[in-house]
Amino acid sequence: MKGSFYLYEGTDRHNATAVIEGNQTAVAGAPYNIPVGSKYIIVFMTDKDGFSGSGGFSWQIDGSFYPWWE
Repeated sequence: MKGSFYLYEGTDRHNATAVIEGNQTAVAGAPYNIPVGSKYIIVFMTDKDGFSGSGGFSWQIDGSFYPWWE
């Protein structure tokens, strides 16, 4: 991966708050637990020396009624 992911709760840049303490980048493979009823923004930024990049993420919903994942 040639970049970093950031996680924010909110609907746009005016009301977004960092999910990860200190606005650190998301760590590959680390689980981040967020309430399913909230709205979130996932930001991918390429490395400073890269003009393009790619990344991917997966998500999972755990619950007693509808456990499933994508």
